[in-house]
Amino acid sequence: MSNYAHIAHLSTSTFLPPLDLHPLYPTPNLLSQALDSSSTLTPSERTTLVNHSLSRACLFANLGLLTFLLKDERCNRWVELEGRDEDGATAVSVCIMGFRGATELGKADQTHDEGEEVEVERELEREECVRLLVKEGADLTCSDNCAFRLSLELVTDKLLSE
Repeated sequence: MSNYAHIAHLSTSTFLPPLDLHPLYPTPNLLSQALDSSSTLTPSERTTLVNHSLSRACLFANLGLLTFLLKDERCNRWVELEGRDEDGATAVSVCIMGFRGATELGKADQTHDEGEEVEVERELEREECVRLLVKEGADLTCSDNCAFRLSLELVTDKLLSE
């Protein structure tokens, strides 16, 4: 016992692991707690967490999370709509490309009608995410490493007129 006397005064709360700034499935609840005024995250850590969450919301067409990120006053100040992910893709490009592996692979296991229905629903969510990004100021005229050169006239006419 005398060997550990020098650390006996430490409480167990001192050993809480740091917050994961790159969560697999970020949620509004997680972000609310992490960005609370009592949070000890630095501005750099807040920016990293919020923009990683933005990337995940765009990748999986998670309209609820994307809306929270862009509308919540604790989050939207840290969002970088003109930022790029590790592959050089913009948020709009990530939304357009998205995570399509599950639906394409799943079509072989489902009947033709069910697969099409799932795909249509996911594409509608993807379109809504792009609309929201454009409405909040994402630049459609910039190019990225995904070979997307989006024309503001073509895309916004279709997305914003509907």
